[in-house]
This record gives sequence, C-alpha cells and structure tokens, in this order.
Amino acid sequence: MSYDGTQIDWVTGKRTRKNAFSAASKEALQIILYAQTIAGSREAARFLTPHDLEAAPSFVASIMEVKLKTYF
Repeated sequence: MSYDGTQIDWVTGKRTRKNAFSAASKEALQIILYAQTIAGSREAARFLTPHDLEAAPSFVASIMEVKLKTYF
C-alpha cells in the first residue's frame, strides 16, 4: 500500500510518522499503470523498469502480490 504523506512536528519541522491512510484515486492510477504494463505497453513499462522493459510484467506481478496481501 502507498501511504499519503508524513506527519510533521509543527515545532521542530521534523517528520514524525507516516499517515495510515491512502487515497483510492492514487491507488487507481498505479493499478492502471500496472495493467497497461501487463498488457504489453512499452510506454508504461518505461516508468517501472526503464533499463529492462521485458522485466516489467514480472516486476508488476510482484508488486501486486504484495499490494493485494495488504488488503486481506
């Protein structure tokens, strides 16, 4: 899961902890990119594995495996 931002200590300006939530819209954009990559889009693959486009689909599958486990 991709979390949205980090909380900040208003006195020191230092980060304290990550927020425990994620925006569904951001997750949707990531999944669209992953789907395009698995469907064979070389343009989408460039965002994920720019030096090895052929590796992108398996890279996406590994990300999705971890991501899906966070929901269950």
